[in-house]
Amino acid sequence: MARDLSLDLIFRVLPSTVELAGLRKALLAAATEDPTRLWSGSGAYQTVDKRIVTSETLDAVFERAQERGVAHVGTMHRSVRRAIEALEAGNALAAAELVGLGEEASEDARWEECIAYYSVAHTVAAELDAWETRMLASRRLARAQLYLGHAEEAAQWYERSLGEATTVGSTEGFVSACVGLGNVACIVGRWRDAEGHYLRGLEGVDAGEHQLVSQLLMNLSMTARETGDFDLARERLQAAEEYWEELSQSDRSGWWNYHGLLQMELGELERGGLAFQNSLTLSTSHFDSAMILDNLAELHIRYGDLEHAEHYARQAEDFAVVAASDRALAEVYARLGRIMRLRQDPHGVTFFEKAMELARSNRYTLTEAQTCVEYAIFRDAMGDPDEAHGLRQRARQLYDELGTDTLPPGLAGDAPEG
Repeated sequence: MARDLSLDLIFRVLPSTVELAGLRKALLAAATEDPTRLWSGSGAYQTVDKRIVTSETLDAVFERAQERGVAHVGTMHRSVRRAIEALEAGNALAAAELVGLGEEASEDARWEECIAYYSVAHTVAAELDAWETRMLASRRLARAQLYLGHAEEAAQWYERSLGEATTVGSTEGFVSACVGLGNVACIVGRWRDAEGHYLRGLEGVDAGEHQLVSQLLMNLSMTARETGDFDLARERLQAAEEYWEELSQSDRSGWWNYHGLLQMELGELERGGLAFQNSLTLSTSHFDSAMILDNLAELHIRYGDLEHAEHYARQAEDFAVVAASDRALAEVYARLGRIMRLRQDPHGVTFFEKAMELARSNRYTLTEAQTCVEYAIFRDAMGDPDEAHGLRQRARQLYDELGTDTLPPGLAGDAPEG
């Protein structure tokens, strides 16, 4: 007989180990809303840990995970054996085999395992003077560290990759490292640093690389928007659009999303909404769809239409669950907490606490800082100024650690925000 098991129950007995990371991700993606909570009305305040997995689904997920695990072990053994033989012969393929194992692990988001493979690959590549593989291993180490929320470590590896690219004269490696450094700076809210890295990368791009030029211009439009230079943000988006025919579907989705964010900041909500819908239509990943829907939720908050804001936020949650993205879920729950605050609904605490939990456990420092600010406003509205004060102190501490360019309104003092 089928039984419904909550993710909360399953994860309580599922250790957070490297070997089980893929299984956790698969279980999260397979979870669905609990219909009993929806009928009882408590579904309005349900977070991901209250979602359910049927016993049949649980069996299927475990069976697939076991099959993948066995196949992975076989691949790992064969690759390591080939790497040993290649290293004995002084062949650079030894490092390439290990990079391949890291790539496979990344498909299941086994980032700690990726780091282990890439680290050995980097060391072996250095011994064999395989500079291209060494440079790639550095970038992959940076990417894995960034996915784990380790911004400082990611920046160090991107810097190392940049130096290696300069040594071998690799334009592609140089530009990729610059983009990576820009992405790290964005993650911690250092928009001007990010702009500097993207501009440096743009200077290194060959004139004929139109798609890459366009991607960098879109990133530069984003940094201009975040620093309040909306005219420059518009100019850069328009420049990126010149190469529209050479952009991928994913690139075009990103362009429309950036356009929507700019229009929203300019107060052009109707145009922003149309842009987000275009972006959503072209989206090629569940994570991207979650973020676009979250932007639509924010846009409807600004309209004052909280019913549609919640609708889009819940849709964003669904995509974040399928993508098994804790980062996206943290963003969505902070948004739902804000919606509850605007409704003067004390149940908003459920969403803020979940957002804080996800941000802290994954070291999403900027997300935690932003959530602290929103949560403080909520606590003030609920008549809890002491808790609000503590949250603002935590936010200041986090922003200081990040070295973020600008602080959000309300952190200079302890007066409640509107």
